[in-house]
Amino acid sequence: MNDPILHLAAASLAGAFLALLYLSALWGSLRMITVFVRPGPWIVASSAARLAALMGGFWLVSAGQPLRLAATLVGFVVTRTIVVGLVRTRPAPAIRRETSP
Repeated sequence: MNDPILHLAAASLAGAFLALLYLSALWGSLRMITVFVRPGPWIVASSAARLAALMGGFWLVSAGQPLRLAATLVGFVVTRTIVVGLVRTRPAPAIRRETSP
């Protein structure tokens, strides 16, 4: 079980999992904004909590090894790119207006 490729693949999968956790927490935070009268403190607190959890996850997965950190980051960025591409709002189709002659 000392295969470095396997360790890097596992780190990349862990990065993908961290991205899914981060983005789902972001989505939940944004949905909660409407609940608060003053959402500023909520935004700051949730951003700090998400960032702390993400950095802690990167630290645990990398175990102080730069290649594992890079693999985790690659997994995170690829997953984030895919998720953002899937949920991006598409513009509404243009409405055709017929002109009378």
